[in-house]
Amino acid sequence: IIHRDLAARNILLDNNYVCKVTDFGMAYQSFKYGHGNAKKGRLPIKWTAPEILLGELAGLSTLSDVYCIHRDLAARNVFIDSSKVAKVGDFGLARNISDDGLYIKTSSTAGEEGRKCLMREIELGKLIGENVPPNIVKFVGCVTTEIHPILIMEYMPCGDLLGYLRKCRGVRDRYYLGEGRAQDLTNYDLVMFAKQIAAGMVFLGSRGIIHRDLAARNILLDKNYVCKVTDFGMAYQSFKYGHGNAKKGCLPIKWTAPEILLGELAGLSTLSDVWSYGIVLYEIVTLGGIPYDGWSEGMVVAEVTKGYQMPKPDHVDNKVYDIMKRCWNRNPDFRPPFENLRKRMDKYLREETYVELLDMGAYDKAKYSRVEDLGNEGAGPSEEVAKKASVKRLGKWSSDRR
Repeated sequence: IIHRDLAARNILLDNNYVCKVTDFGMAYQSFKYGHGNAKKGRLPIKWTAPEILLGELAGLSTLSDVYCIHRDLAARNVFIDSSKVAKVGDFGLARNISDDGLYIKTSSTAGEEGRKCLMREIELGKLIGENVPPNIVKFVGCVTTEIHPILIMEYMPCGDLLGYLRKCRGVRDRYYLGEGRAQDLTNYDLVMFAKQIAAGMVFLGSRGIIHRDLAARNILLDKNYVCKVTDFGMAYQSFKYGHGNAKKGCLPIKWTAPEILLGELAGLSTLSDVWSYGIVLYEIVTLGGIPYDGWSEGMVVAEVTKGYQMPKPDHVDNKVYDIMKRCWNRNPDFRPPFENLRKRMDKYLREETYVELLDMGAYDKAKYSRVEDLGNEGAGPSEEVAKKASVKRLGKWSSDRR
């Protein structure tokens, strides 16, 4: 059935605020179009797909109703707070539209830069296709003929990994929108997360894709708490540094490899993502701790480019910390490839040596209690870094989610 009149006015709510589609008066109704002959009142013009408006009936399908979902729900920001609805967050305005689990992601509130990032994500989704491994969020479809494109992908009910880690230790994260049940995470769970992320990155590397924004906030969890890499808006995104030309939010500084921070783009590779993976490991073992907590991003750039590495958390074994340090090697060639990282995590799980990697009894809850970074965002890079980068001086950076 093609509805042909899908609009918010034709969605009813029951006593539990569950949306139910109604008003099928136009479904399958016969009509004719001449040139400009769509009579006022016969069709809900503002909600109608262009193939119907132009009389291209051969193109009439349920995808014409998808157009209505985009034009009505996304443009008007109408959505219901229920277990089947995704809210405004990293997804822009997103809504679960079926029991099979689908998200609509749109750039309607993100401006031109957001639109470009979403289009890039759509293009990579087409490149990757639907036959993806279990640790990559599945691309389902897209609409790119409108001002605000939309990306349709599988529904991930348990939200992002960062928020879930914090939820499981009883810390409220105002960004977290997932439905995942808080539980006492074990060493096995945390090492499994690390393995699954590495497996997803192995696949992206095999396709020549450099993510450039790998962080716990960009790892989503399905209903079985399986990690899936998402948010490819920055992958392969070209960027230039002029004098102070690093736009606010352009780079996730605390997760970015030093060769990118200094504009050494010839060294950009999947090994740059390995650096970010080391930061993700830190986020995992600290249950959502803030990397370089309290540091401004300018200070991070200054110290990281001089070789600084975050110290070992007290409850973490040297084996895990050694992996982090290898990921943070200043020379990309000496960082371990993702396949090696996946195998290492898999070995810990198979041989049950994961129990030795973390002593969660010694975990310092107070040390990692903050979820908002208090670093001075206005501080710029040091004089030494400015000299190194020459005209590629970095100005002020920020990321809404740490």
